[in-house]
Amino acid sequence: PLPHYRGQPSALIASIVGGLRVLVLIAVLAPAAFANSAYAILPGLAVLAAAAVWAGKGGVPAGEEWTPVGNPLELGAAVTFAAIAAIATLGARLASSAFGSSGSLIVYTATGMADVDAAVLAFSSLTVGEQAMLAGPALAAPVAANMVLKAIVTIVLSRNRVGAVAALPLFAC
Repeated sequence: PLPHYRGQPSALIASIVGGLRVLVLIAVLAPAAFANSAYAILPGLAVLAAAAVWAGKGGVPAGEEWTPVGNPLELGAAVTFAAIAAIATLGARLASSAFGSSGSLIVYTATGMADVDAAVLAFSSLTVGEQAMLAGPALAAPVAANMVLKAIVTIVLSRNRVGAVAALPLFAC
């Protein structure tokens, strides 16, 4: 039988919070795109929420220790974010000129694998008309690419069935 994933909802909750943060960024930086983006992103977050509730029913395993994570406000993280956002903005403009809107969608999706917030920031540089036209796919695709990448990393790093089960909600999202 497949091992269960109960008691470990933290990765799912972190992904939900990340998705909600993206929606807040869209509301602030690209309000014309918010409604279409929300329609595209919220169903995936609902899948993650259901999986987190299911996973949380098992309780937290005894003896579980938390490993501190680096400070996201460090200068290096800020510089990396700015570089990714600048490259994505420039890349989306160039790709849009060469291939039309599908070119910019590819750039936003690729950027989302590295940093969804940078993809939203790059998207916000579009005109209001462009934002309204591209909102759903241009902002849902980076979120989806990021979730798929997280799922793949979960499977690769865990190298067991628990990791595969843990990755299923991320793929479903």
